[in-house]
Amino acid sequence: MDRKEDSFHLGVKALIFNEKNKMLLLERHHQSKKMYWDIPGGRVQRGESLMETLMREVKEETGFTIEPLELLQNIWTKTEHKYNYQVFLVIYVCKIKSGKIKIADNETADYGWFTMKEALKLDFLPLNKEIIQQSKNILKKYID
Repeated sequence: MDRKEDSFHLGVKALIFNEKNKMLLLERHHQSKKMYWDIPGGRVQRGESLMETLMREVKEETGFTIEPLELLQNIWTKTEHKYNYQVFLVIYVCKIKSGKIKIADNETADYGWFTMKEALKLDFLPLNKEIIQQSKNILKKYID
């Protein structure tokens, strides 16, 4: 039986809020060559904890050192049959501890600070929009 190897990825993302109660989102390039908005974060590397990944990815992508405030009590998953993988995402709500915005040139085209209403109008990959929509009640403590 000729079967492709299954590929699974564990990712961690940070819903980061500023002092104006707005959420940081990054505009990125996608494999489809289309631009979309994304929540900062990335894949866990072998030997890393979720917290180590969260801190590393956010620092690399935004220049910020963050303080996690809350772990959302859901694990989101998406299967990409076209690319033969499945991703599992863990999401933290965070605030900025220090640093100035400095986006990663190779991954990110732009960034923005958005209210919940503004964010939900943006062009996201479906899983990211789902995360924000399903977490609205929790996120209301931090945004708008």
